[in-house]
Amino acid sequence: MSRLPRSLIVYVAASSIYAALVFLAVHATYGFELGRSGVRLPDPEALLTSIDAVSFAIWLGLSLIAGVVLHHMATALSRAQNERAQGQNEIGSIFALGQALSGSLALDAIAQRFLETASGSLGPSVTSGLYAQDDRSGSFRLVLERGPHPGLWGPRYSISDVPGPIRTRVVDHQQPLVLPDVLASGVWGLIATALADSSWVRSFAAMPLVSHDRLVGIAIFTSDTANAITADGIQLVALVSQFVASAIRTSLTFAEAERRADREAIVSRVAQRARASLDPDEVLRSTVQELGRALEVRRAVAALGASAEELRVAQEWTAPGITALGIGSTDLHTSRLAATSGRTAQSTSGETSQLATPIVIAGELAGVLAVHDDPAREWSVDDVRLLEMVAREVRGAMEAARLFEGRQRENERLLALQRASAVVASRTTSREVIDEVLGAASALLGQASAALYLWDHEAHSLRLTQSAGAGGRPVSAVLSDGPGMSGDILARLEPVIVNDYATWPGASPNGIATGITAVLAVPLIRSAKLVGAIVLRAYDTQTRFTIDDAHLLGLFGDQAVAALTNIEAFERQRGAMEQLERVNRAKSEFVSIVSHEFRTPLTGIQGFSEMMRDEDLNVAEMKEYAADINKDAMRLTRMINEMLDLDRMESGRMTLHREPTDLNAIVIEAVDRLRPNAPNHRLALALDPSLPHFAGDRDRLMQVVGNLLSNAVKYSPTGGEIAAATVREGPDLHLTVADQGLGIPADDLESIWERYSRVDSDGTRGIQGTGLGLPIVRQIVTLHGGRAWAESELGRGSIFHVLIPIAANTKAVEA
Repeated sequence: MSRLPRSLIVYVAASSIYAALVFLAVHATYGFELGRSGVRLPDPEALLTSIDAVSFAIWLGLSLIAGVVLHHMATALSRAQNERAQGQNEIGSIFALGQALSGSLALDAIAQRFLETASGSLGPSVTSGLYAQDDRSGSFRLVLERGPHPGLWGPRYSISDVPGPIRTRVVDHQQPLVLPDVLASGVWGLIATALADSSWVRSFAAMPLVSHDRLVGIAIFTSDTANAITADGIQLVALVSQFVASAIRTSLTFAEAERRADREAIVSRVAQRARASLDPDEVLRSTVQELGRALEVRRAVAALGASAEELRVAQEWTAPGITALGIGSTDLHTSRLAATSGRTAQSTSGETSQLATPIVIAGELAGVLAVHDDPAREWSVDDVRLLEMVAREVRGAMEAARLFEGRQRENERLLALQRASAVVASRTTSREVIDEVLGAASALLGQASAALYLWDHEAHSLRLTQSAGAGGRPVSAVLSDGPGMSGDILARLEPVIVNDYATWPGASPNGIATGITAVLAVPLIRSAKLVGAIVLRAYDTQTRFTIDDAHLLGLFGDQAVAALTNIEAFERQRGAMEQLERVNRAKSEFVSIVSHEFRTPLTGIQGFSEMMRDEDLNVAEMKEYAADINKDAMRLTRMINEMLDLDRMESGRMTLHREPTDLNAIVIEAVDRLRPNAPNHRLALALDPSLPHFAGDRDRLMQVVGNLLSNAVKYSPTGGEIAAATVREGPDLHLTVADQGLGIPADDLESIWERYSRVDSDGTRGIQGTGLGLPIVRQIVTLHGGRAWAESELGRGSIFHVLIPIAANTKAVEA
């Protein structure tokens, strides 16, 4: 359709001419009709003069009005046609852009098509830029810029760096911000501060790109012409932005999916290699190799350690031409930052840019995974996510490997515990049990030195019984029971676990001096009471004890307690059996001794009495035989009294008759009584003249000295010297009787103090005696609060000792 003229003059002139012609034609027609009807027409001049000027003026005015109306109608129709054509063009542009953005496109291609459409709509003076929002880094990144003035905006803006007016209206409220004339705007000054050079900008607009109520980017438009960008002019761009926002979101989603797929592929390979081996070193080696190649870095490092200070390089991968740090290296600045903070850390140190993330197992630091690259390397969110995902897989693999190793170690320990328990249970003496306890405990938990402490009821403390594996180092004889000390903790039936002995409050100076680094102790419990403790002491800085070690050692301790209990019961039973055997043997010996000892005097009594009955004897002979009979009767009486006295002493029915007593006087008197009956012996005295008197039973003490002297004479049949000596030793009186006789075997030095016990040897078989003398000596001395013992050497004689406390006997008399 042709375009109508739009000039108002043309329309007015045409309508005026048309109105005049019509008016004249009407008058001419009217005159012609009058002439035909017989009316005579005037001449032309008369005709012209006959035209009504008023009517012509009215008609011409109406024509002018009609011309103006027609002009307006033509103008409106032309504008409608132009707007329709423009709308069709815009719809075509939108449709074409929608078709172009359908499917999955790269972000650069989307930005290119969008900015071409915007430039076509806004004009060539407008410079356009598209920024995509990066949710991972919380910033806006420039995708593409187009127009005559590029470089006005920076390549990246964090959300906090976006100018306030844009952040408030566009980012927060997702509404466009249009400034047709920036010089007339009050907010332009706040925006211009973020630009490199804003002097040429005269028109500005910022439009949010929103898809499903989510901001995915911002479009920026600037022009050096005022009012080049208006709210009406930007409507097409606003409409197109909806398609662009959806395309950008699709592109970002697709790119994220690709990145996620790449990460998952890498992580999957790491996981597969990790699951293929239960060796932690192999897992770390394959992981750093895969990670280094995937991120295209200089170096990938796996460091192990329970704290930031303990981190050491365990496995390392380096790109060709890169110098390795070396296994065991501690040059791990960023790794220590990650270990300390418990989060992924990145830093630029020296000639490398480093990214590190911790490996935490069961809430405790196990190590750090790190990558190193050029100092200019900026670590992306994808790099961080990949490193963290790989670290999680490594953590799982290491945890599985540790569990497997722990299970193997636990199985080995349980087998060792079973073997040790079987060995302990098979031993029959406490010494053998203790040896097995210490050896097995040390073998079960790292070859540390082991010590067994048993509860001393009198001292109320844990006292050392035996130790093994200390390597010549001294071991505490008693576990201190001070607050927080090992003895105090064990007394509460709790284990002691110390892995830094030097800083432990309960450490002893001797333990620190001997180099103890770790201690593990568990109480030995029987019937809910402490009976002892097993203590392991480590001298190696690598040894660390755990609660699992304490539980295992506690299980072994339970077995040891049961074994010790059985041994104690067995030893008590064996002691009872030995006692029964001794009693039975003593009974046999008693019968033999009594039959022998009693037969001799009875034979004499019987023989002399028969002679007195059958023979005709004079008075002198009668008296002689009567004296012999009396002597034998006295001997019988003495033996019977000795047996009765010993019974009363052992049963506690004997009472001492205490009085001030002079031990020296008793010894002198006893020696004088013995002298006539020991013509072949030299009797020597060495008495302490400063010996004090004490409260004792003089008759019983005389019996003690007499029995010792008689015993010395009896068991030195070839004669020799018998020496009796007294001396004061502090609070005690010490009496010794020494002979040069046969001597006593070492095994019999204790048994000679038992009832009816005698040393059985070729030299003693002809010696008479009831075996009651020495038991009576010990009982009397015990009643006085003292003790008696013997020392001897075969063939060299014996020394018998009696120790009597002075104060105890003096107090007894005073009481």
